[in-house]
Amino acid sequence: MAELRTLLLEEQEIVKKLVNLRQNISENHLSDFHSAKILEQIIDINFVSLVWDKEEKESVKVYYVSDDNKGEAQRTFFKICDYLFLLEELDKAGYITVQDAKSTPRKDNKRYVYNRTKYKQIEEDSEIFFRKADDESGVLYLENMNCIIYNVGIVDQLERYLNDKLIYPKASLVDYVSNSCKTIERRRYDKQSKQQMTTLIFSIVAIVISIVVPTQCSTKIESDDLRKIANDYTERESITESENFIPILDSTDIVTTSSPSNQ
Repeated sequence: MAELRTLLLEEQEIVKKLVNLRQNISENHLSDFHSAKILEQIIDINFVSLVWDKEEKESVKVYYVSDDNKGEAQRTFFKICDYLFLLEELDKAGYITVQDAKSTPRKDNKRYVYNRTKYKQIEEDSEIFFRKADDESGVLYLENMNCIIYNVGIVDQLERYLNDKLIYPKASLVDYVSNSCKTIERRRYDKQSKQQMTTLIFSIVAIVISIVVPTQCSTKIESDDLRKIANDYTERESITESENFIPILDSTDIVTTSSPSNQ
């Protein structure tokens, strides 16, 4: 499995939403894990429909209502591309499971993803979409629509991660989110880096101590030696003066004795 890169903040929010679905699985229906439904929760789909043919790998159509909406439709399309590429990375890293939402796959090659709450496709194989009335009257309106054709190689990702697919986050993704969006490899690397930094700091401190402390001891020893030398010199001087001292006697202290022969 491929190692997951460091995700952008927007991507981390998407991953957190996936994990939130899993953690509240008792309150959610299976349809809540439908990729298209997840997409609607994280991206404001401001165009009508995505249409592609699974055999035509390089062509995707985007239908939108007015020219004023063209720029937003383009930006939204590329956000969808980012969403699909993120799911592909999570899949390759082993963080999600992708399953078919339908037991029987479609036999035709045409694919349609559109906002089903606002629009309705009258004929299954038609690229004509009617807008629903805002009330519950069931009235449909036919609007003039424009189309952008993108020649991008994203059909495989659309087929794999958006066309009637369920996206289920694995326990590894829960672990990833609960650890500040860091992979096990990243956390292990951070721990080793911290240990290496601690070792480096202790090494630097040890080197500083080995340089500074002996210098201070040497200075102290040298001062003590000088003091001892000075004391020894003083004592030697005192002894020398004592040995070389010749007392001067007073004349009264001289005693003269006579030899017996001179008597």
